[in-house]
Amino acid sequence: MIKLLLFFKKVIGFLENYLRIIAFRSKYKNIPYSKYPFFYKNLLRANSLREQGVQFAEKDNRLIASFTANNQNLKLIIHSGNDLGLIDLVFIHRNYNFILHHPINVIDVGMNIGDTCLFFASNKFVDKVYGYELFEPTYNIALKNFEVNSSISNKIVPHCYGLGAKSEIIQIPYHTDYLGANGIFENAGKHLFKSKGEKLDCKIQNISQELNEIDSKLPLLLKLDVEGSEYGIIRELDKSKSFQNIKYIMMEYHFGYQDLMEILIRNGFEINEVFSSKNDQINLGLIYAVKQQI
Repeated sequence: MIKLLLFFKKVIGFLENYLRIIAFRSKYKNIPYSKYPFFYKNLLRANSLREQGVQFAEKDNRLIASFTANNQNLKLIIHSGNDLGLIDLVFIHRNYNFILHHPINVIDVGMNIGDTCLFFASNKFVDKVYGYELFEPTYNIALKNFEVNSSISNKIVPHCYGLGAKSEIIQIPYHTDYLGANGIFENAGKHLFKSKGEKLDCKIQNISQELNEIDSKLPLLLKLDVEGSEYGIIRELDKSKSFQNIKYIMMEYHFGYQDLMEILIRNGFEINEVFSSKNDQINLGLIYAVKQQI
């Protein structure tokens, strides 16, 4: 009986999506279904973004989303339905936004396809964005997104390696069906992965050493989205006393926030907000912290 109900639910979902495609096909007549089926499988999100001013079009054999952020015209190459979610999260709901009144530099650890790097670079108070991505395939996608945003991508300094508690080269499973959930701790994204990950050699640099090599006379904003590696990073910054020039922290946490808040408070940060999204599979959320004195 349960299997039968699940079958009917699947059929109904298929029919609903098919009817949506028929109803909204005229809005996207220049986007061929045969080339971008993932787009039409996510029509509800696409329509929601369209209502927020996001435009979709095929150009140079690529599906491009065009929108504005911080009064800048931006573009993102759409490779999957997950990319639509990134536009919603980063550029529409602005989950990584801080109201700034003075120049800063940004350290973007876990830059994924370059979406947050572009968001930060669109802010007139951001001088440089140093981006770090563990996985070379994802890094190459980010470079393409920087190419189509030449008006601001000169602010971005991308690196094809990650930052962590120690320098090492390790093999990490890489899942192509959900790029943003890849990381050292595969369990952090297991509820999102549908395919088996291919192991890739990945380089990690010690974050304290990397910060020492960045000649920044400006305060730093540290953004962490590293699928569970945030604990090792924050503990390493605490151990090496490397928080001195960091004024803002935006951090996604996984598996609860354990001693993260205690370390931040001990190093002079005020926790502005903790957003939690707890379910049966994983306990994750966002922490926003700022240091009043630097």
